[in-house]
Amino acid sequence: MKRRDFLKTTLSLSALCMLPFPVMALAKEKKILILIELKGGNDGLNTLIPFSDPLYTKLRPSIGIKESEVLKLNSKLGFHPSLKFLHQSFKSNQLAILQGVGYANPNLSHFRSIDIWETATESEEYSDQGWLQQLSSKIGDGKELVKGIIVGDNAFGPFRGATSEVLVMDNPKRFLRKNAKLNLYENKQVLPSLKHILDVENSLSKTIEELRTKTEKVELPEMNDLPQDQVAGMIKALLSVLAAGHHVPVFKISIGGFDTHTEQLNQHARLLSVLDQTFQSLEKGLKQIGVWKESTLLTYSEFGRRPAENGSRGTDHGTANVHFAMGGTVRGGLYGKQPSLSNLDGEGNMKFTTDFKSIYSEVCQKIFKISDAEIVKKNKKLPGFLT
Repeated sequence: MKRRDFLKTTLSLSALCMLPFPVMALAKEKKILILIELKGGNDGLNTLIPFSDPLYTKLRPSIGIKESEVLKLNSKLGFHPSLKFLHQSFKSNQLAILQGVGYANPNLSHFRSIDIWETATESEEYSDQGWLQQLSSKIGDGKELVKGIIVGDNAFGPFRGATSEVLVMDNPKRFLRKNAKLNLYENKQVLPSLKHILDVENSLSKTIEELRTKTEKVELPEMNDLPQDQVAGMIKALLSVLAAGHHVPVFKISIGGFDTHTEQLNQHARLLSVLDQTFQSLEKGLKQIGVWKESTLLTYSEFGRRPAENGSRGTDHGTANVHFAMGGTVRGGLYGKQPSLSNLDGEGNMKFTTDFKSIYSEVCQKIFKISDAEIVKKNKKLPGFLT
């Protein structure tokens, strides 16, 4: 069995049906970061639209969003029509829009670029430790069962390199079958390398059982505005853990499908609708639990899309992108500078204006109260979107 298979754990969503909601409240100073990964590279230019710039229409004659459909934020910028909730949230000063996010010497490979984002390295640097894993000993108060839970993904992402401090939610039946096999070795002599894996698995088993003990007694309220089934399951799992009174400093959920090389218009509209519903559902659920003021929602994606549409009515891999932050710790508004469409790089891509590592640096300082990490020392200029 592969080592990473031992590290996948689950929470059952079928047994949330016994006690009233919510069960327990978290301490007010225990902050929660919820990362929302947009897998494949979201098209930021059709997300936050520079509708007043004639170059936008020139670069996108087929897939550009008409000005009459844009949800306007000001005289120059507006949202895709699928982002109705986020538009309303911005208008009420609850949504932070982070413009031109990227990094120097961008890499347009999905795999390499997401490595850079999730390890918070420069494009020529390599690390086997996620940016949150590098800080894990300083995240939380040491009393939490786990530092983070990855929901709906098989990879540890920003927690890569973790062992028993991070859980990956997967299929519960498969997890239990693995436990049964591992327990056969419990009282036998085994090689040191296998014993280490068994010790990690036993630790994870105890953790997941403790999580289940409370979580299985939680009943979530009806939430009719949940997005598509797969994402809805992630949201329910996340809310169930928090509703049971467990403090988990970091969650990550993923929305896939953003690699829109062909026939982008309808596909991207659907994806942004899912993103919009995800924010709306999380806000509603976190408020009902009573932890909205302690929560921060933050998107990330491996890269943006090229400004010019391609011959298949889609967009290819690009650079600078727009990201969103929302929650009780967030100052609403526009942050950073919208990249210029008249000053593209040699590849025809936009030049970034906000280094993504400065966003992480602000998260470290404002949410987790970490001031001595390397990422903080190297990124002094903060966007300013957190209180």
